[in-house]
Amino acid sequence: MGVRRGLGRAPGLVGQPGARGRADVPRRGGADRRRACCSPARSPSIPEPPTGRRPCGRSTGAASTRLSGRLHAEVRARATHPRTPRKVLLNSWQAVYFKATPERLLPLVDAAAAVGVERFVVDDGWFRGRTSARAGLGDWEVDRERWPDGLDPLVRAVTGHGMDLGLWVEPEMVNPDSDLARAHPDWILSPAEGDLGTPSRFQHVLDLARPDAYAHVAAALHALLDTYPIAYLKWDHNRPVTEAGHGPARVPGVRAHTLAAYRLMDELKAAHPGLEIESCASGGARIDLGVLARTDRVWASDCIDALDRQEVQRWTQPARPARARRHPPRPGDRALDGAHPAAGVCARRPRCGATSASSGT
Repeated sequence: MGVRRGLGRAPGLVGQPGARGRADVPRRGGADRRRACCSPARSPSIPEPPTGRRPCGRSTGAASTRLSGRLHAEVRARATHPRTPRKVLLNSWQAVYFKATPERLLPLVDAAAAVGVERFVVDDGWFRGRTSARAGLGDWEVDRERWPDGLDPLVRAVTGHGMDLGLWVEPEMVNPDSDLARAHPDWILSPAEGDLGTPSRFQHVLDLARPDAYAHVAAALHALLDTYPIAYLKWDHNRPVTEAGHGPARVPGVRAHTLAAYRLMDELKAAHPGLEIESCASGGARIDLGVLARTDRVWASDCIDALDRQEVQRWTQPARPARARRHPPRPGDRALDGAHPAAGVCARRPRCGATSASSGT
């Protein structure tokens, strides 16, 4: 909690004219830090935690609640804000990891339907060459070696049980070990020609600001959505955008790339009415207002440990309404606990009962 951010000059916010008190972020340990947070010389910073108490004993609950209310109202006013309850969702990731084959997933579909799941999501591992995190990103076609009949058998099973189908994608990313990267290394944001920069999770970032790269990714996603009745895309983003040189001159490319990603989301939703997009991004890495204007929900954290998740929810709640976030199940929630022996549980603490019904990469 050592990060300090100024609020600017918005009237009525904590630390600004019209609101009493200062909202310095509490820091742990030591009389010096206690005096610093209470010093009139300290500049205002982010609002108080939801407890409404400062470490010095002064209550700022009313001001932080008003600020949270403004943020919630802004988010709820967006056109994409969910108007219906979240569907009970089962995600395949922790059940099968990269081994997303018909033999493994079809029994999981039956088990999901038996406990009342409403949306079955195929996570990472369904596309060409994707047997590990080291290869395949960018080749957004169904792996015909593992799925000789395409996703059709899965679609029949899922829709036959009255469930929606969801699919994991990471459209902005590419592995060097992929047909796309081998054919078009110049489509990758990089610091210099011939130098892809530092990999993260064995992957790099496609430069969607390039019209040719954008058109390629858009065509691949449209083809999937046209071929299969996909109701939901889990849009992941598992590495930071760094060393993002755009074009021959390698000018800074983060802003142009981000705007292109927004445009792609808008295009997909316009062409496929009813499509839902959830911003995952390793959990909480991309829940800004720009992406919230285009997606239906965000995933707050990949950590589904029961106690850690309480802290995650506590600090996400002031800025993001509950309906804009997806949550892992709690023990006993709608009979999902232990839904399938293959689903697995969060192993960090035995008291965590969350199954793979709502977790993922």
